[in-house]
Amino acid sequence: MITIDNIIKETRKVAAENPDYVYPNKRGTYVGCPCIFGVVLSNLFPDKDLSEYDKPLGTTIDSVLQDILGENLDKQKVRWCSYVQEYQDDEISWGQCVINADKKVKI
Repeated sequence: MITIDNIIKETRKVAAENPDYVYPNKRGTYVGCPCIFGVVLSNLFPDKDLSEYDKPLGTTIDSVLQDILGENLDKQKVRWCSYVQEYQDDEISWGQCVINADKKVKI
């Protein structure tokens, strides 16, 4: 079972593997998208059709995670994911997104 902790761990991994990548903030959807959470979700759910959970970019990641994980999510951990997404959408490198989110939220 995938948890919010798995999402965070994979987000850190993806950012560490691509620390200088800057997502160009194109509008699209999460599933199959090259945004950080699109990559994370594809990595963690390689055999699952996530299209039923897809939402347009610009939708907050917390609603996507709630739909996919279907659990009572830790608010601090969701807030951390939201900061990563927010920084990414401001065209900050993935490595720096994680650093900035860590400064904002202690998880």
